Amino acid sequence: MAELDLNSLFAGWLESHAAELTKKGSKLGFAYTKAFNNVKNHSQSIENAKQLRQISCVGQKTFEFLCSKLKKHCEGENLPFPEGFASFLEERVGGKRAHELDDETSKKKPKRRSSWVPKRRSGSWAILIALYKNKGMEKGLRKEDIIESASQYCDHSFTANPAARDFYSAWDGVKTLMNRELVECVGRAPKLYLLTESGVAMARVIMQQEDIHSSPAPTVDLSFDNGVRVTPESSFIPQSQMDTPSSPLRTKLNHDAARKIYRNVPYDVWNPEDYEVAVLFDTREMRSQTERDFFQKRVSHHNISCDVRALSVGDILWIARHKHTGKEVVLNYVCERKRIDDLAISIKDGRFVEQKNRLQKSALKNVYYIVEEGGLCDMDRILEMKNSIQTAISMIMTVSKLFFERFRKSDDIVDWVVAITNILQERYSKIRLIVLRPASLENQAEYSEVLQAFREKFESRRTKYECVHSFPAYQAVLSKSDMMTVKEMFILMLMSVRGISLEKAVVIQNYFQTPRRLIEYYLENSELEEDEKAQLMFKMFGNHVGNKKIGKAVSAALYEAWGKE
Repeated sequence: MAELDLNSLFAGWLESHAAELTKKGSKLGFAYTKAFNNVKNHSQSIENAKQLRQISCVGQKTFEFLCSKLKKHCEGENLPFPEGFASFLEERVGGKRAHELDDETSKKKPKRRSSWVPKRRSGSWAILIALYKNKGMEKGLRKEDIIESASQYCDHSFTANPAARDFYSAWDGVKTLMNRELVECVGRAPKLYLLTESGVAMARVIMQQEDIHSSPAPTVDLSFDNGVRVTPESSFIPQSQMDTPSSPLRTKLNHDAARKIYRNVPYDVWNPEDYEVAVLFDTREMRSQTERDFFQKRVSHHNISCDVRALSVGDILWIARHKHTGKEVVLNYVCERKRIDDLAISIKDGRFVEQKNRLQKSALKNVYYIVEEGGLCDMDRILEMKNSIQTAISMIMTVSKLFFERFRKSDDIVDWVVAITNILQERYSKIRLIVLRPASLENQAEYSEVLQAFREKFESRRTKYECVHSFPAYQAVLSKSDMMTVKEMFILMLMSVRGISLEKAVVIQNYFQTPRRLIEYYLENSELEEDEKAQLMFKMFGNHVGNKKIGKAVSAALYEAWGKE
């Protein structure tokens, strides 16, 4: 053991792996960083697997990673494998036995790679060209930037149109490129797409065959009207100070108006004449099964630009669309529509609270909740839940602070949407938009914090500005599961059990924290009789008051879902 300093080896491997994962935008990088810090600060010498497992933040996957690295290190240096880790040789690592991991004895079937070439002027073909022209092999590009550059090289649209039963677009070609390992995707919100070595080689061949030349580096637009006109000849910040990150002037301002960067977040400025107001309807927003495009058709008859999309939050969303580039940003207006019978069902199954919370997380200033009272499907359910519906409506206005509207029929909703849109078109004809372009957003909280910081900076001025996120960022960050925390996911999983309301789910989650701990709790009590195990939650939470109390029936249902083998 004197030949191996396991503490240093493990710390070095964890540090390099954490850096690699962080570079790719993976959240695992944070977990490996914590494991690295704990291993580095571990006071005792690590001599066996048991000691390594006992270190905080070193879970099963991290343990298997370190042991496999240790095995390869010993083989490469012709050193004996430490006896304290001998049991690792018989354990499963990544779904395989350790001896199957040996490069010499592994019998992996080589992948068959055909000489595939994308069809000329197809989506895949255009995406390769766009990434290569814009240095996509070095820094990566966002989806909207790729589409803007690739559109001229493709014969098909990069936007799907479900209303016309056109569910696929040229953008679907990126999936083919990723499956062929020509393009890789990193990050979460927004996602960045990069060319692999194979992708660079293929894109270079296509560029040569088509005689397409890479465009020169774009020049920086220095014309942000921020109360003063900034030009290269008259800059209020010297270039030497602007290029120095530690410049005291730059630190004080924290705002580079020339480069349009505030708090390390780049932004664009749209003048009122550069964009138009449009309405988006959710694809699931329909009057009936036979009139799925009712709202879109009726609103478009009033000369209003509207479209149908799968919205992450809300049923009706107002956006601004740039007249020249086609880019879209989210305005501060969103609406959730419910038929009153659907409202009753959503109250009972928990969707009402979940959807209302997601509307509040959207960080939009004007959130409308409208209820259509016509077209009732289940009158008995409505009458049965009359008091619950009245309570829910009161909570919408008093607790959640949302705007509430009631309509008798769908035609009234159409008239309301048209009226709101006309008002917004008049309002935004005098407002400049500050369009945020953050490089990456880790979660919904950061999405709101960045937007709030920009509002405090720009929206208090005499010139009317409104700070907005792009529509792709809105979709990615506020999606139901992509940016969801473990806590939120666990609560939703608990609420899928019959009888578990949001209040009960929060109580259980606060105690067990993660699904794994709940399952382990049942395993720890596996020696009990079935009836006793079914009442474990009742014994633990049966004394809570009101909606937080877990009764015997709910306790048994929870055991059926989470504890019974």
